[in-house]
Amino acid sequence: MTKLTFNNQTRNENDSSVIKNLQRKGWQIVVPPSSPVVPEYDYNTQKLVFNNETKEYSVVDLSEEELQERSDIQAQMDAQLLASQQRQAINDQIDLGYNVEPEGFILGLAESDRIAFTQMLTLVQEALSLGMISND
Repeated sequence: MTKLTFNNQTRNENDSSVIKNLQRKGWQIVVPPSSPVVPEYDYNTQKLVFNNETKEYSVVDLSEEELQERSDIQAQMDAQLLASQQRQAINDQIDLGYNVEPEGFILGLAESDRIAFTQMLTLVQEALSLGMISND
């Protein structure tokens, strides 16, 4: 529940669209005094620690182990992203097919294309072996 004030009037609302509408009309959200203030900090080298007794946040520098762990996680995520991009590039090339020159046609490389090509080769081989067609 969000508490809003305007001209010494207070109002409690749950609906975010109503709250936004009231804010456009000049209503202010009342922040309870018990809400801790979150200080600015550098995520790459520091972390926030909440003290339940004082109800405040403090900024603490990361240890060497924590820095190494974050670095390892980032390297792992970068490697996964690179692998995903490489897979996508391969899939894009497969979708484009293979341009056969000088005949001027594109040979499909998708699995369905390969299956159809294999079936065609099998039919041609059977027709050759049965004498229905010749190599000419």
